[in-house]
Amino acid sequence: MRKTLVESNTGLRWTLYTTLEDTDYADDLALLSHTEDHMQEKTKNLEETAKMIGHKINTKKTQLMYLNTERHSVIFIEGKQLETVDSFNYLGSCITQKVVLKDTKIRIGKARSAFIRY
Repeated sequence: MRKTLVESNTGLRWTLYTTLEDTDYADDLALLSHTEDHMQEKTKNLEETAKMIGHKINTKKTQLMYLNTERHSVIFIEGKQLETVDSFNYLGSCITQKVVLKDTKIRIGKARSAFIRY
């Protein structure tokens, strides 16, 4: 991910000077962006980096979820358009737009408080 997101600054604003570019869940990854162009750029970089180390993104398992915006579904991997979803299952939980927003706010709050202490 370090090679994929080098000097990207295309994620969600974290603090005044930093952005949250991705979140990692076990062997899963969530890329975060404000624009579809940024998301396509990140996806392309991830695909290229994965190829360099002999990995491949599973397009059948890769999905898009839009939050607080219209859906256009124009993100491609290996020339295949990714599926756009309203919800997905992760570790037995159904993740929806409302759950993601609430959970993300809680996680960001906890992370900020942890960094502020140190």
